[in-house]
Amino acid sequence: MRVEFLRYVDPVAKLARAQPFLLPFAIARVLPVGDVPQRHVVLQIGVRERHAESDRSHDVVNELVAIPTDGSSEPRVIASGHDFYSNPRISPDGSRLCFLAWNLPWMPWDGCELFVADLAPDGSLANVEHIAGVEGKEAIWQPEWSPGGDLVFVSDRSGWWNLERVRRDDRHALCALEAEFGYPAWVFGSRSFAFLEDGRIACMYDVDGFTHFCVLDPEAGKLEELDLGLDALAGSPYIAAEGSQVVLIAGSARIPTRLVSVDLASGQVDVLRESSTVDLDGGWLSLPRAIEFPTEHGLTAHALFYPPASPHYQAPSGERPPLEVVTSSANLRAATGVRRVQRALHGFNQEIATQQLTHRGVAPGMLESVQIQERDLADPRARAAQLTGVVPFFVLMAVLYGALNAALDTTAGERERGSLEPLLMTPAPRLALVIGKWGAVASVGMLIAVLSCLSFLPAQGILRSETLAALFRFGLREASLFLALLLPLAAMLSALMMAIAIRCKTYKEAQASNTLVILAVSLLPMVTLFNDAGERPWHLWLPALAQVTLMGRVLRGDAFGAADLLVPLGVATLLTAACLADIARRLRLAATR
Repeated sequence: MRVEFLRYVDPVAKLARAQPFLLPFAIARVLPVGDVPQRHVVLQIGVRERHAESDRSHDVVNELVAIPTDGSSEPRVIASGHDFYSNPRISPDGSRLCFLAWNLPWMPWDGCELFVADLAPDGSLANVEHIAGVEGKEAIWQPEWSPGGDLVFVSDRSGWWNLERVRRDDRHALCALEAEFGYPAWVFGSRSFAFLEDGRIACMYDVDGFTHFCVLDPEAGKLEELDLGLDALAGSPYIAAEGSQVVLIAGSARIPTRLVSVDLASGQVDVLRESSTVDLDGGWLSLPRAIEFPTEHGLTAHALFYPPASPHYQAPSGERPPLEVVTSSANLRAATGVRRVQRALHGFNQEIATQQLTHRGVAPGMLESVQIQERDLADPRARAAQLTGVVPFFVLMAVLYGALNAALDTTAGERERGSLEPLLMTPAPRLALVIGKWGAVASVGMLIAVLSCLSFLPAQGILRSETLAALFRFGLREASLFLALLLPLAAMLSALMMAIAIRCKTYKEAQASNTLVILAVSLLPMVTLFNDAGERPWHLWLPALAQVTLMGRVLRGDAFGAADLLVPLGVATLLTAACLADIARRLRLAATR
């Protein structure tokens, strides 16, 4: 048997030249040409991928093509219409072709389809027949033709990837095991089984995270394990056979990945290449152990446990091994991660202790002298406020910034553009001008308040989580109460920002002067976060803080009446009137200059 090491040609380099390329591992056959039997041409069949100039994913085309290797004609498309193709294989008599195909959004291990077609001498296909596989339901791996012309492949229709065979329309499993004879098809050319000259199959399968190598008699369904000392793959599986010789790539926890040749007739095993020749004492390397444990929803999780290993030291029996968690208390993100790790370790210790007690015949419940029960006094609305607590601050800032631009533009903006002075020369009363400008600005702020509150109404219908939808309680009642609090505040903020901006000569100067207002409105609601004593009566006398406090009550479902609204409403009204009076006085002074 000859083993060749081939140099891999990166297909990405061909893509860079905007040329369609033939993916590797295509197959070839010799075909007669026309009526001249002595003239033959090698026909290569493979998967071609073409990229449009846009290079967008939906413009990429995959298809099966037949290419005369002597260059006598252009590549000929023999199968198209699916998003992806793979594994084209010609039957031993050259009359049939099998291949896999699938479409987005599925990946081949989610589900793909196996087809068989009649293959004409010119490479064209006819009588394409679906043999196995269903997109999204049944995945097929590595279809191959046996030396006798049977179609053999791996299917996961049983819940396990088992070898199956189709012979004269009879499809059945060759060896039904709770094991995986197939693997995810990340790349082309991967193989987990190959045919020997006597019809047996050299194959590999995974159980509990370990790979086994064996020979399968397809007629008797009998497996013969190969003791190679190898039980792990470095990536995709690779195995090939010729005569009675098998070549495969594998390793183990203490053996580097290697290329191995096995002569099944003589039992001789030769290492052809190794991925590493470092001389390392195997005693330092941990040997994995397959474990399983219950997880959520009644499922079972599987893992490989690597116990500590050392050729010189062994922990005394019964001594608890130390585990050091290294962190920096100055890093808040690290502290959060440490708490998560500590909770996991605490759960691990409890689980180990429970298992040890159970092995000794002691019920773990005996250690619990008190049965702890928890009663949550918070009603659903109070729990919902934890999720919706950010809503008051959001709508408050929306009103503030919505009215800001309009307030600055109708005062300092007009003065900078020179349109304020002509307006003051009109016979209109100054108070009417002030009310008109303030009304326009306040309308913008109030409109944004309305839109912000109404935008949360469809949230329960949009949230896909039933738990979150149940917690997010924001209906018409809450929106109406929010507006009763926000509309007077929008009017007051509009007047306040106009009163500050009317003193400025430019738009930028007005922006800088209103920074204090923006800062106060942003920071005052924070009082509720850092005040452990809860609400205080003076909270209702400060604009912004009063609105956030009362909106929080609305979300929690606390008592809320007209009397609670009078204080912030009165404060907003007085401040609005004072600011409007100041604006009118400023305009009168500007008109007399």
